[in-house]
Amino acid sequence: MPLTDIERAAAERALRAYCAQKLRAEIRPEVEIVYRLEGRFAYIAERRPDFRDRAQKRDHDVAKFRFDMTRRSWELFWQDRNMRWHRFTDCAPARDIGELLPMVDADPIFYG
Repeated sequence: MPLTDIERAAAERALRAYCAQKLRAEIRPEVEIVYRLEGRFAYIAERRPDFRDRAQKRDHDVAKFRFDMTRRSWELFWQDRNMRWHRFTDCAPARDIGELLPMVDADPIFYG
């Protein structure tokens, strides 16, 4: 069973609020925090100008959330230097993705 419309809307609302408050307006031309939802996954990414072509912007994933269909809860993942995702074990899964967002800011493994 996929995400319900209510679960998806709640996740979008929490992620949108998180991204909106993350960076000061004066640095947004250089770095922007964005999110995307893909099926049962949600991502937070830094959007920066490409180092070769400053007119192009690239997203660099910071955190990944997976919705567990059986438990109806979100799990948090971090990415290693080889671009592999690992479950973040310092917090339990949560029904509300908003409960996991403070962990992304608290641990340097995400933005470090």
